[in-house]
Amino acid sequence: MRYQSAPTSLQPQERIVIAGDRNAFLAFYGEADIRLAEGSFDGRLADEGERVTFVDADGNVVFSVNYNDSGDWPKRADGFGSSLQVVKLRGDFNNPDHWTASQEVNGTPGVEGQTSPQAIVINEVLTHTDPPFEDAIELYNTSDAPVNIGRWFLSDNSNNYEKYQIPVNTVIASKGFYVAYQRDFFASNPRVPFALNSAFGDEVHLTQSDAEGNAMAFVDTIAFPAAENGRSMGRFPDGSESIRTLEYQTFGTQLSNSDAPENLDLFVLGAGAPNAEPFVGSVAVSRIMYHPTFGNDEYFELRNLKNREVALFDPNIPQNTWRIRGGVDLDLPTGIIIPPLGRLIVTELEPDVYRSKYEISNAVTIMGPYEGKLDNNGETIRLLRPDSPVMAPDPDAGFVPYLYVDEVKYNNELPWPRAADGLGAGLQRIDLRIDGSDAGNWTSFLPGVGTKDDLDEDGMSDVWEKLFGFDPSDASDAFLDTDGDGSLNIEEFLAQTDPTNAESTLRLDSLSLSDDGNQAIVRFQAQSGVTYAIETTAFIQSNAWKEIARTTPTSAPDLLEISLDIIEPLHQFYRLKVIE
Repeated sequence: MRYQSAPTSLQPQERIVIAGDRNAFLAFYGEADIRLAEGSFDGRLADEGERVTFVDADGNVVFSVNYNDSGDWPKRADGFGSSLQVVKLRGDFNNPDHWTASQEVNGTPGVEGQTSPQAIVINEVLTHTDPPFEDAIELYNTSDAPVNIGRWFLSDNSNNYEKYQIPVNTVIASKGFYVAYQRDFFASNPRVPFALNSAFGDEVHLTQSDAEGNAMAFVDTIAFPAAENGRSMGRFPDGSESIRTLEYQTFGTQLSNSDAPENLDLFVLGAGAPNAEPFVGSVAVSRIMYHPTFGNDEYFELRNLKNREVALFDPNIPQNTWRIRGGVDLDLPTGIIIPPLGRLIVTELEPDVYRSKYEISNAVTIMGPYEGKLDNNGETIRLLRPDSPVMAPDPDAGFVPYLYVDEVKYNNELPWPRAADGLGAGLQRIDLRIDGSDAGNWTSFLPGVGTKDDLDEDGMSDVWEKLFGFDPSDASDAFLDTDGDGSLNIEEFLAQTDPTNAESTLRLDSLSLSDDGNQAIVRFQAQSGVTYAIETTAFIQSNAWKEIARTTPTSAPDLLEISLDIIEPLHQFYRLKVIE
């Protein structure tokens, strides 16, 4: 495109609009509160992106921007109803972080658009369901005031934002929730019924309406991947930027996949609830060497969290194997199995080269090389497993969805450990069962330090094995119950109990009520320096356990006693957990 302006001056903070077709612009936007330049520019602005440069009468560049429709540039501005709107007037205009998609549909030419975050967000979605569940979309009010969302729209398609209209005078209280169920936006929707795609992933758009009931402003949009049956995706914590696969659905009722289908009528009574923590599957990313020192190489480790083998392929269709995606790509070959509590190293080198260079035991599986590089400034690592193929008569029969097992989004900025950023250390996850994108769940480690005290790679230190008479070169003894108390030796190691004494094991010794009936009192034999968590749930079959207490005794009393407030008046289950 090309445009030459007539002599024109602008007052401080004043705006002027240059249109590609002046008459068409006036017909669509009108001219109220808009200063429109004379004439029209020649050509067009490329949809795929191009450089636009503004020069003064002497040929000096005033500003220049090379916009794009890929990478981190706002997607909604690529033909989906938004304009590109600058949010930072100083700095590098070629940086997509300086731009956002306009919240107003069709943009706000000539006037300032809204840039402050909207109070209402799409907080949780459930897309893959069988009774007693059905698809659901949860909204959350992040503000301190109630918000009337009556006549707003939900849609799964950027070509039509007005598919389902929320009932008139629907109000979400401060920090409250609203849930639309499949029976609302599909079964009984008088406008354009829609359902959410669980195999390919999908998107949900929330738009605000004007007085006539037409979509006028974008409120929120989320995109999400394929989903496991019964598992939801949402923001953690509630209202935050991060969209994660969640440990369990939290639409307001304590139901699980194992409940009877007729409980569907109970499920749809849920009015929303705070989201569960992010899901971590059977295998987790445990270590990352993303910025090695000169002469060393990138790698990351996967750790099996189970006391059983985990096959990194679909046992029913072995050619459908696990994948690693994000900053690096790798499709694992078929037949790869991680032993109980074992590890697998993924490297940028050929496995034999890496094993020889770093003297890695043959007991450890090494995979590589992967495509791409781990970005020193921050990256995402996703571990995906194949779901069962889509079945006929679905038109997508044969397609294989891939489901999240674990996801890590690391960074080189505080609070992430700075020692891992080219200073010789790597990142080490503290608790493999907790969110891999939480900086507080990572520390640094030095390769070769504290890693060679476990000769057989069974998860038990050689010193501890020798102390209790085990063979440090035999990994199978980790899964024996030497004293017959019901706990495996590896579990006794993690709990720091005596694997040769049946009276020494991790257990709740007693559970009783306080005299006033308002507290539960738990007692157990604790070990010095071990971190314990008490978790509770009202529905043991839902696996919806919530941590309510954590302690790390500095000495080992005969019996540790903890008093807990009772949060469920009818019945409550408790369990004791060791935090590694």
